This record gives sequence, C-alpha cells and structure tokens, in this order.
Amino acid sequence: MKKSDKKDLSRLISCLCIMIVVTVFMSGCAAPGESRAEIRQRHIGILNVQKQQIQNDWDALLLLNKSSRLSDMYVR
Repeated sequence: MKKSDKKDLSRLISCLCIMIVVTVFMSGCAAPGESRAEIRQRHIGILNVQKQQIQNDWDALLLLNKSSRLSDMYVR
C-alpha cells in the first residue's frame, strides 16, 4: 500500500467512528417507539431505586434497620 492509500484508509475509519459515535449520542438511549415522556419516567424510576438503595446502605451502616421482635429470629 502507498502512503496516500493508508492515509485515506485512516480517514475513512476515523469518519466511520465519528459517525457511529454521533448516531449513538443522537439516539438519546431510547428504544424504538419510545417517547420522551416514557424515557423521562424510566429515568426517574431508576433514580428512585438508586436513592432507595443508598438509603438502605446508610441504614445498614448506621444500624437503623434493626429487626423487630415480631420476627421469628431476633437479632441483638
């Protein structure tokens, strides 16, 4: 291969990579047929689950989630 051929191939690969990245970012992580409201609702749900998990972790760390005496196995 000549130097110019290698340079052209490099440019072609670079352009294809840029096109793929732009296409992925333009899609907005949406499934086909999904509206903006549905995407927003899904993201809000994910954030709520993450917030609950963080709260549960802090409760476990600070021992705020002690079991009640109503359970069969009482943990001191």
